Amino acid sequence: MAANDVFDPEFQEIFEAFSQRTAQVLSVWYLKITRMEGRFWLHGRVNAVDNDRDFWHLSCSMCARRVWRGEDGLMTCVHCGFVNHNAIYRYSLEVEFRDESGTAWLVLSHEASTRLIGQSVDDVMGVQGESVTRLPDWIVEDLEGREALFEVFKTDFALNDRAQKHIYKSRIKTILPLLGVTLKARSRAPQKTYGDRS
Repeated sequence: MAANDVFDPEFQEIFEAFSQRTAQVLSVWYLKITRMEGRFWLHGRVNAVDNDRDFWHLSCSMCARRVWRGEDGLMTCVHCGFVNHNAIYRYSLEVEFRDESGTAWLVLSHEASTRLIGQSVDDVMGVQGESVTRLPDWIVEDLEGREALFEVFKTDFALNDRAQKHIYKSRIKTILPLLGVTLKARSRAPQKTYGDRS
């Protein structure tokens, strides 16, 4: 695949930032201890994918936030209050990023995960539907060890009670070298999957 086939205009901005040396690359260790806020970069690899949790969740067709599925089958959005019979399947991936100084857990957005995996949630679920809760091994193996450059807008971090892992509550963009693929993480720590899947 030629580089132009997957060119992302945002990649030009990133290239220029590094050319002009306005981008600041930090280590994971420094990112964790610094009180500085702002735009930083991490360079390293996807160390692991948390495949012990659902890789998808149901989201509102209006605002894309998580929804509750009631006993009547209606989906109720916890954010905007929209009630509907339909919801959208969205990725909910958590990955461990590592560099030479340490590791940090990051949550990738639906858009980021779709572009990274190259398939929609519906395609990964296939005919088995909601009974598929874990990513196939071949996807996990493909993601683990992948080199990436993460753009982090650091504000603070939160503790994920489920897994006792520090997850940054910051906007994260990931540029996969040479591909120009942009990933963006959710701006808050993950929550439990809502609704009854039966």
